[in-house]
Amino acid sequence: MERQKIGRKLSDPTASVVPVFEGFPSDATRWFDEVAGLDDWAAVQARKPDHDRWIRQPMVALCTELADEFGAPYIWRLHRSRWFWAHQHAQVQVADTIELGVTLSGDGLLINGGWLRSSPDQVRRFRAAVDGPPGKELEEVMADVEAAGFSIGGHRLARVPRGFAADHLRAELLLHRTLTAEQGWPTDGWLATREALDRVRAGWRVLDPLTAWLAEFVGPRESRM
Repeated sequence: MERQKIGRKLSDPTASVVPVFEGFPSDATRWFDEVAGLDDWAAVQARKPDHDRWIRQPMVALCTELADEFGAPYIWRLHRSRWFWAHQHAQVQVADTIELGVTLSGDGLLINGGWLRSSPDQVRRFRAAVDGPPGKELEEVMADVEAAGFSIGGHRLARVPRGFAADHLRAELLLHRTLTAEQGWPTDGWLATREALDRVRAGWRVLDPLTAWLAEFVGPRESRM
């Protein structure tokens, strides 16, 4: 799957034009609706100029304005995989599989963040941290995230892992092998304004303590094989 990191462009002092986010035009929703009924990648490719103008370029502009605070993002390109016909996704990698993300689709705008994929060494570190004093901090972070309207997700076990009591103080957290949070809004007029940028910025700020905790106590995978 092809993706483009725009961080170098954002930090290039010679860049003559800095994109300004003005919203996602209503044509973006129409584009998603049109391709939803297509089965032919060639037919989708023929609509790429409109995708670039109405969907991808506004996403680049949005991420450009957030890069100084959150870091350089990856902006995914239109791809033959059907998921990428229906979604324009961007992500900021905090630490390997720990990320912040934003996705535009015909349904609206979604922001998410957390620990998206896991390795055995990450799971071991997560459980050790949850079992120790850092676990209390994570509980407080998760309470704030939920209070802000985010839904908590991730891969969960059916029961508390071996080696921990079933009535452990933080049993619910110990069930997780990944830990994510997301919040979305349906398509409406605000998407065509800078309010979309404001919502992503505010949401990522809520998620920042979560990704910071995960980066410190879970960290990157020891091996990516």
